[in-house]
Amino acid sequence: MEEIYDRIKSVIEAVDHKYEFGIGDVTPSTQIKNYLDSLDIAELVIELEKEFNVAIKDEEILQWETPSDILRSVENALTESK
Repeated sequence: MEEIYDRIKSVIEAVDHKYEFGIGDVTPSTQIKNYLDSLDIAELVIELEKEFNVAIKDEEILQWETPSDILRSVENALTESK
């Protein structure tokens, strides 16, 4: 789980750097929804789906508030893709 979280954190930081959202230090409880609009989240989803080679369900994406929520979605997608 920690390896998955570290990869998620790296993707968030890379997207933040590319688009300058201003998220700063990413922690499991960072309120990412305060920094991202729907287009930003779409870009983040694309990058996460590429990183993990999965499809993340829209209904889960709508629930994202923190990186911990993203971790749960990625873990679910990885489980479903097996």
